[in-house]
Amino acid sequence: HLTKASQVDPSHSEVKALLVEVRRSAELARSDSSYEHALEALTRGDDDLAIQALRVSVSANPLNFKAAHKISLLLEKRREVLEAISFAQKAVDAVPEKVDLRLHLAHLLVEAGMKAMAKKHFEEAARIDPEHPEVKKHGKKLWPF
Repeated sequence: HLTKASQVDPSHSEVKALLVEVRRSAELARSDSSYEHALEALTRGDDDLAIQALRVSVSANPLNFKAAHKISLLLEKRREVLEAISFAQKAVDAVPEKVDLRLHLAHLLVEAGMKAMAKKHFEEAARIDPEHPEVKKHGKKLWPF
């Protein structure tokens, strides 16, 4: 109905705003539904289906850091490091203060030979939470280069 209303009066600002809000809500619902579908697929051991559903989830809501992180882990397990980095970066972008996400991205970057970028994320993780167990455990040794 909102689409029809926007076609009848394209300059109506309230209809435009409502249309944007409804579309955004639909995308968030699609993201959540796809994430749940991925979790069910993982429970059944179907990594391929889980990865497909997680791609949809992140595409529908780039701020769904749980989906981005989970697909990154699955891709890492498959040794698809560059694509895993892409999703790990999306997770960090969505929640930059989450140290575990930064550390995972940093480890992937080291694995891919991108040491300067990895160091940046290790240092940021240490800045955010110097008491994090992995940060404390390794201290400066955390930087594997």
